[in-house]
Amino acid sequence: MKPLKKKPTTHQSNTSSSVSNTLNVNVLPNELTLIASKDIDFVKDYLKKEQDHRHEMDKSILALEKSEQNIRENEVPFMRKFTFRGQIFSFLIILFCLALAAFSVYNGKSIEAIGSIIVAIIAVLPQLTKKKVK
Repeated sequence: MKPLKKKPTTHQSNTSSSVSNTLNVNVLPNELTLIASKDIDFVKDYLKKEQDHRHEMDKSILALEKSEQNIRENEVPFMRKFTFRGQIFSFLIILFCLALAAFSVYNGKSIEAIGSIIVAIIAVLPQLTKKKVK
């Protein structure tokens, strides 16, 4: 009893297209009992191959997860280093803007002082509006 092979059908939507094969790969339990009554060795072989395939897929997924975790572990020191550098750089920019604002007020140039304070506020704003990551 061979499954009928049909042509793959293409489904298209606005965002993506996919090809689905309508070949009956998964055997229903009642079909399996019908086949088992005629050829028990075929059913045993089918179930063994299907189980081996599932185990192999699980192993490959676990290997992929382990490699991704190793990559993340290797990237963490660099991420910390660049995050620290970014914080120091933004702190220095804010200090420079506030010093420029104080200098502008001292010289009587209020428009430049307001501009420097606005730049300092813009530099601080992302930290104030950042969503907490759990």
